[in-house]
Amino acid sequence: ATVQKRTVITLLFSQASGGVGLVATYIVTALLAKDITGSRVLATCAASCLSIGAAAASFPLARIMNTRGRRAGLRFGYLLGASGAAIAVVAAIIHSPASVSYPLLCLGVLGAGVGNAANLATRYAASDLASDERRARTISFIVWATTIGSTTGSVVSGTASDLGEKLGLPVKAGSYLLSAIMF
Repeated sequence: ATVQKRTVITLLFSQASGGVGLVATYIVTALLAKDITGSRVLATCAASCLSIGAAAASFPLARIMNTRGRRAGLRFGYLLGASGAAIAVVAAIIHSPASVSYPLLCLGVLGAGVGNAANLATRYAASDLASDERRARTISFIVWATTIGSTTGSVVSGTASDLGEKLGLPVKAGSYLLSAIMF
């Protein structure tokens, strides 16, 4: 019971943080891609990389969790999410030429998508130690943590961009920096 409680608390915080990271990335990706390329089509393609990264990572992350445990898989997924967001910061800094910055942005957002896959997997990790009668409630707590994190990410993304500018980063890079920290 003590281990389950500590695990759920840890997962609640990681889930909320990951939700902030996910939304901070998603909000600015299409905007930055449009700034870089001038194309709405390419902007939406860049934004879709978040979902593609999550889908592509789901099986490998599940394999890692199956062979090395949930902690190793979640840690690896969040590390790739943070790395992807950091790559997106670099893409925002480079910004031009589009032939360099746009593929880099897409690569970074794919990585952030891996962080999203890890975030989704925490629901299962939370249920691992739960008793049968508490399993549904435990998963619902984790889902609510994502909701709170995502809502917070929506609110603070603009502030993160402003803070990034004060640090000398391009306007949208601050959101990716927030995402890297939160993943």
